[in-house]
Amino acid sequence: MRTMKAVQDSLEILELYGPDKLAYHFIDRSLSNVKEAELVATVAPIVVAEADAMNIPNTEVIFPKLGALAVDRFRQYWSENGLWKQDLADVAHLNPQADYVELKPTNIGVLIGALFRQGIIPAHTIHECLDALVEGRVSFPHLSVMRAIVKHAGSKLCLPDDENNFKSVMFMRKLGRESPHTGLYVWGWNRDAAWLRSDIVLTLENWAMAEKERMERQKGKERKKPKL
Repeated sequence: MRTMKAVQDSLEILELYGPDKLAYHFIDRSLSNVKEAELVATVAPIVVAEADAMNIPNTEVIFPKLGALAVDRFRQYWSENGLWKQDLADVAHLNPQADYVELKPTNIGVLIGALFRQGIIPAHTIHECLDALVEGRVSFPHLSVMRAIVKHAGSKLCLPDDENNFKSVMFMRKLGRESPHTGLYVWGWNRDAAWLRSDIVLTLENWAMAEKERMERQKGKERKKPKL
Protein backbone atom coordinates (compact mmCIF):
# COMPACT_ATOMS: atom_id res chain seq x y z
CA MET A 1 0.00 0.00 0.00
CA ARG A 2 2.76 2.46 0.96
CA THR A 3 4.73 1.65 -2.19
CA MET A 4 1.65 2.01 -4.41
CA LYS A 5 0.83 5.42 -2.94
CA ALA A 6 4.43 6.56 -3.40
CA VAL A 7 4.30 5.44 -7.05
CA GLN A 8 1.04 7.31 -7.67
CA ASP A 9 2.31 10.46 -5.96
CA SER A 10 5.52 10.32 -8.00
CA LEU A 11 3.67 9.82 -11.29
CA GLU A 12 1.51 12.83 -10.51
CA ILE A 13 4.58 14.98 -9.87
CA LEU A 14 6.16 13.71 -13.08
CA GLU A 15 3.10 14.51 -15.17
CA LEU A 16 2.57 17.95 -13.65
CA TYR A 17 6.13 19.20 -13.21
CA GLY A 18 8.47 16.96 -15.19
CA PRO A 19 11.47 14.71 -14.42
CA ASP A 20 13.68 17.32 -12.74
CA LYS A 21 11.06 18.10 -10.11
CA LEU A 22 10.51 14.38 -9.55
CA ALA A 23 14.22 13.77 -8.99
CA TYR A 24 14.35 16.56 -6.39
CA HIS A 25 11.23 15.11 -4.76
CA PHE A 26 12.97 11.73 -4.48
CA ILE A 27 16.04 13.30 -2.88
CA ASP A 28 14.06 15.35 -0.36
CA ARG A 29 11.97 12.34 0.56
CA SER A 30 14.99 10.09 1.03
CA LEU A 31 16.64 12.50 3.46
CA SER A 32 13.80 12.26 5.98
CA ASN A 33 14.67 8.78 7.26
CA VAL A 34 16.18 5.43 6.30
CA LYS A 35 12.84 3.82 5.37
CA GLU A 36 12.09 6.66 2.97
CA ALA A 37 15.53 6.35 1.36
CA GLU A 38 14.93 2.64 0.85
CA LEU A 39 11.46 3.34 -0.52
CA VAL A 40 12.75 5.86 -3.06
CA ALA A 41 15.20 3.32 -4.48
CA THR A 42 12.38 0.76 -4.75
CA VAL A 43 9.83 3.15 -6.22
CA ALA A 44 12.00 4.91 -8.82
CA PRO A 45 12.25 1.95 -11.27
CA ILE A 46 8.52 1.27 -10.91
CA VAL A 47 7.69 4.89 -11.65
CA VAL A 48 9.87 4.90 -14.78
CA ALA A 49 8.31 1.67 -16.04
CA GLU A 50 4.78 2.97 -15.39
CA ALA A 51 5.58 6.32 -17.01
CA ASP A 52 6.97 4.58 -20.11
CA ALA A 53 3.77 2.53 -20.35
CA MET A 54 1.78 5.77 -20.13
CA ASN A 55 3.95 7.39 -22.84
CA ILE A 56 5.05 10.19 -20.50
CA PRO A 57 7.99 11.92 -22.22
CA ASN A 58 11.58 12.34 -21.01
CA THR A 59 11.58 9.41 -18.60
CA GLU A 60 15.10 8.49 -19.75
CA VAL A 61 16.55 11.43 -17.80
CA ILE A 62 15.06 10.43 -14.42
CA PHE A 63 17.72 7.90 -13.39
CA PRO A 64 20.72 10.05 -14.43
CA LYS A 65 19.22 13.09 -12.72
CA LEU A 66 18.42 11.17 -9.54
CA GLY A 67 21.87 9.61 -9.42
CA ALA A 68 23.61 12.95 -10.03
CA LEU A 69 21.57 14.69 -7.34
CA ALA A 70 22.22 11.90 -4.84
CA VAL A 71 25.98 12.10 -5.40
CA ASP A 72 25.92 15.90 -5.27
CA ARG A 73 24.05 15.80 -1.96
CA PHE A 74 26.47 13.16 -0.67
CA ARG A 75 29.37 15.47 -1.43
CA GLN A 76 27.64 18.39 0.28
CA TYR A 77 27.39 16.35 3.45
CA TRP A 78 30.62 14.38 3.37
CA SER A 79 33.27 16.71 1.98
CA GLU A 80 35.95 17.78 4.46
CA ASN A 81 33.96 20.85 5.49
CA GLY A 82 30.58 19.34 4.73
CA LEU A 83 27.29 19.46 6.58
CA TRP A 84 27.96 16.20 8.45
CA LYS A 85 29.62 18.17 11.26
CA GLN A 86 26.43 20.08 11.96
CA ASP A 87 23.91 17.27 11.51
CA LEU A 88 25.90 14.58 13.31
CA ALA A 89 27.15 16.64 16.22
CA ASP A 90 25.42 14.31 18.71
CA VAL A 91 26.09 11.01 16.91
CA ALA A 92 28.51 9.83 19.60
CA HIS A 93 25.62 9.68 22.04
CA LEU A 94 23.62 7.29 19.87
CA ASN A 95 23.76 3.51 19.90
CA PRO A 96 26.57 2.50 17.50
CA GLN A 97 25.06 -0.96 16.98
CA ALA A 98 21.64 0.35 16.00
CA ASP A 99 20.65 -0.39 12.41
CA TYR A 100 21.41 3.13 11.22
CA VAL A 101 21.68 6.62 12.60
CA GLU A 102 18.49 8.40 11.52
CA LEU A 103 20.10 11.63 10.32
CA LYS A 104 20.35 13.19 6.86
CA PRO A 105 24.06 12.51 6.21
CA THR A 106 23.53 8.81 6.90
CA ASN A 107 20.25 8.67 5.00
CA ILE A 108 21.95 9.92 1.83
CA GLY A 109 24.47 7.09 2.25
CA VAL A 110 21.58 4.61 2.47
CA LEU A 111 20.18 6.08 -0.77
CA ILE A 112 23.56 5.84 -2.54
CA GLY A 113 23.85 2.15 -1.65
CA ALA A 114 20.23 1.35 -2.51
CA LEU A 115 20.41 3.15 -5.87
CA PHE A 116 23.51 1.13 -6.76
CA ARG A 117 21.68 -2.05 -5.84
CA GLN A 118 18.89 -1.06 -8.25
CA GLY A 119 21.37 -0.29 -11.03
CA ILE A 120 20.62 3.45 -10.97
CA ILE A 121 24.08 4.46 -9.75
CA PRO A 122 27.09 2.84 -11.49
CA ALA A 123 29.80 0.89 -9.70
CA HIS A 124 32.53 3.49 -10.09
CA THR A 125 30.33 6.09 -8.40
CA ILE A 126 29.65 4.08 -5.24
CA HIS A 127 33.34 3.26 -4.92
CA GLU A 128 34.21 6.93 -5.30
CA CYS A 129 31.88 7.63 -2.38
CA LEU A 130 33.37 4.85 -0.25
CA ASP A 131 36.93 5.92 -1.08
CA ALA A 132 36.15 9.53 -0.20
CA LEU A 133 35.00 8.34 3.23
CA VAL A 134 37.72 5.82 4.00
CA GLU A 135 40.47 8.17 2.82
CA GLY A 136 38.99 11.14 4.66
CA ARG A 137 38.64 12.08 8.28
CA VAL A 138 38.62 9.18 10.73
CA SER A 139 35.44 9.54 12.74
CA PHE A 140 32.49 7.54 13.95
CA PRO A 141 30.06 9.33 11.58
CA HIS A 142 32.22 8.46 8.57
CA LEU A 143 32.42 4.83 9.63
CA SER A 144 28.66 4.69 10.22
CA VAL A 145 27.82 5.96 6.74
CA MET A 146 30.31 3.54 5.15
CA ARG A 147 28.38 0.73 6.80
CA ALA A 148 25.07 2.18 5.59
CA ILE A 149 26.30 2.34 1.99
CA VAL A 150 27.73 -1.19 2.02
CA LYS A 151 24.71 -2.80 3.69
CA HIS A 152 22.31 -1.27 1.18
CA ALA A 153 24.49 -1.85 -1.86
CA GLY A 154 24.22 -5.63 -1.52
CA SER A 155 26.36 -8.45 -2.84
CA LYS A 156 26.76 -6.78 -6.26
CA LEU A 157 29.78 -5.13 -4.63
CA CYS A 158 31.47 -8.53 -4.51
CA LEU A 159 30.77 -10.26 -7.83
CA PRO A 160 33.72 -12.56 -8.76
CA ASP A 161 35.79 -11.66 -11.81
CA ASP A 162 34.35 -8.17 -11.63
CA GLU A 163 35.98 -4.79 -11.05
CA ASN A 164 33.54 -4.21 -8.19
CA ASN A 165 35.07 -7.07 -6.24
CA PHE A 166 38.62 -5.76 -6.79
CA LYS A 167 37.64 -2.30 -5.61
CA SER A 168 35.82 -3.78 -2.61
CA VAL A 169 38.98 -5.67 -1.68
CA MET A 170 40.98 -2.43 -1.92
CA PHE A 171 38.38 -0.72 0.24
CA MET A 172 38.68 -3.45 2.90
CA ARG A 173 42.46 -3.08 2.87
CA LYS A 174 42.09 0.63 3.57
CA LEU A 175 39.76 -0.20 6.45
CA GLY A 176 42.46 -2.57 7.68
CA ARG A 177 45.20 0.04 8.02
CA GLU A 178 46.94 -0.08 11.38
CA SER A 179 48.22 2.86 13.39
CA PRO A 180 52.02 2.79 13.84
CA HIS A 181 51.53 4.42 17.22
CA THR A 182 48.90 2.18 18.82
CA GLY A 183 48.96 -1.01 16.71
CA LEU A 184 45.17 -0.75 16.49
CA TYR A 185 43.20 -0.46 13.30
CA VAL A 186 43.00 3.20 12.28
CA TRP A 187 39.27 2.65 11.74
CA GLY A 188 38.93 0.62 14.95
CA TRP A 189 40.24 3.03 17.52
CA ASN A 190 37.76 1.99 20.23
CA ARG A 191 35.28 -0.81 20.90
CA ASP A 192 32.35 0.79 19.06
CA ALA A 193 34.42 1.71 16.02
CA ALA A 194 36.00 -1.75 15.96
CA TRP A 195 32.54 -3.32 15.93
CA LEU A 196 31.42 -1.21 12.96
CA ARG A 197 34.65 -1.82 11.04
CA SER A 198 34.41 -5.56 11.65
CA ASP A 199 30.76 -5.65 10.57
CA ILE A 200 31.58 -3.92 7.26
CA VAL A 201 34.49 -6.25 6.50
CA LEU A 202 32.64 -9.43 7.48
CA THR A 203 29.65 -8.40 5.37
CA LEU A 204 31.83 -7.92 2.29
CA GLU A 205 33.80 -11.13 2.91
CA ASN A 206 30.61 -13.18 3.32
CA TRP A 207 29.12 -11.70 0.16
CA ALA A 208 32.29 -12.40 -1.80
CA MET A 209 32.26 -16.04 -0.65
CA ALA A 210 28.56 -16.47 -1.39
CA GLU A 211 28.88 -14.92 -4.86
CA LYS A 212 31.90 -17.10 -5.67
CA GLU A 213 30.01 -20.24 -4.63
CA ARG A 214 26.96 -19.14 -6.63
CA MET A 215 29.07 -18.60 -9.74
CA GLU A 216 30.78 -21.97 -9.34
CA ARG A 217 27.38 -23.68 -9.05
CA GLN A 218 26.21 -21.90 -12.16
CA LYS A 219 29.31 -22.97 -14.10
CA GLY A 220 28.78 -26.54 -12.90
CA LYS A 221 25.20 -26.52 -14.21
CA GLU A 222 26.36 -25.19 -17.57
CA ARG A 223 29.00 -27.92 -17.88
CA LYS A 224 26.37 -30.59 -17.19
CA LYS A 225 24.04 -29.37 -19.93
CA PRO A 226 23.85 -31.92 -22.76
CA LYS A 227 25.45 -30.78 -25.98
CA LEU A 228 23.06 -30.59 -28.90
